[in-house]
Amino acid sequence: MIFLQIIALLLMPLLLMKLQEKVSWLKAIVMAYVLGVAIGNVLPMAFNTDVLHQATGISIILAIPLMLFPSKMKSWLSQPVGLLKAYGLAVLSTTITVVLAYFIFQDKIENIALVSGMVEGVYTGGTVNLNAIGLAFNASEGLSVLLNGFDMAFSAIYLLAIFTLLPSLLSKVLPASRKLDVELDSEVGFSKLSMRQKGMEIIQGLGFTLLALAVVIGLSYVLFGNENELFIVFGVSLIGLAFSTIPRVSNLKGNMILADYLMMIFAFSLGAQANVNEIFSDQSGLLFYFLFTYLVMLFLHLMLSKFFKVDVDAFLISSTAAVFGPPFIGPVAESLKNRGWIGPGIIIALIGNAIGTYLGILMVQILG
Repeated sequence: MIFLQIIALLLMPLLLMKLQEKVSWLKAIVMAYVLGVAIGNVLPMAFNTDVLHQATGISIILAIPLMLFPSKMKSWLSQPVGLLKAYGLAVLSTTITVVLAYFIFQDKIENIALVSGMVEGVYTGGTVNLNAIGLAFNASEGLSVLLNGFDMAFSAIYLLAIFTLLPSLLSKVLPASRKLDVELDSEVGFSKLSMRQKGMEIIQGLGFTLLALAVVIGLSYVLFGNENELFIVFGVSLIGLAFSTIPRVSNLKGNMILADYLMMIFAFSLGAQANVNEIFSDQSGLLFYFLFTYLVMLFLHLMLSKFFKVDVDAFLISSTAAVFGPPFIGPVAESLKNRGWIGPGIIIALIGNAIGTYLGILMVQILG
């Protein structure tokens, strides 16, 4: 049964790519995520949870360096400055919202100071921060499970909005986006290669990716004695950027094709794990806390972005960096058809990973 599930995961992106070729307005990565959410909530027993979890982690870790290999660093080195402003507005919005939520819900939720710190961390740089803050303050396993569950449920809805209607809605409020190097030179002509040449291009790209991953995992064991998730994300990102300066790597025509394939596995597996129904069976009082936090946080970020003239894609990439972290930058940039944001977006998201834990710990100490 597990073997068949793995085969289904491997074949699914190929089918969606074919469908995208026939119906140009459909985005394969969006279809993958929506299909995953549908199957995960309608047929929750269709895929083994461990298979989905492993597929999510492996696919995005392999995709990150592949997305960075073709980076045109000179064309986006100036972009982190503007994106850093948008990300700073996202962090400010989160902090204001968390403080407001503390005073509104302090008599309704137990351990509200710790909850506030963990939420500050998770919406500054992703789930890694939430769990790190929980460990720092010896949060109960039950609280960590609850917060992770609500974060996943609400984030699944937000990610679905980013993939579908949200960009067009934001275009009515924020300035239009600039496309940054959408057509990467290394991709041009891939479709014209023979099957053998295509295979060789993809195999070489995968080989360099596996080399980067092997180096990072080895260093992780040397430094930490285990596979440190945050270190691995940092490591493969940095090596991906370093390899992008080597023409033999950056000029491979199959890099983004393989990255697209892996991102679709990631999107489907992630969607299939998002049990949106969980938020309606809440017994902890956290439902309204998360509803308030998500809505106010995003509204404040939007209003500040409008005031400071942040464009649509910069808003969405900075919000993705803050709410989801580095692994989600590629899929979101791909859905926006603005791949030039991948490099700058991952850099900003890595900054979020680095500072989110400290901001969350500071929040606990201030409010506690």
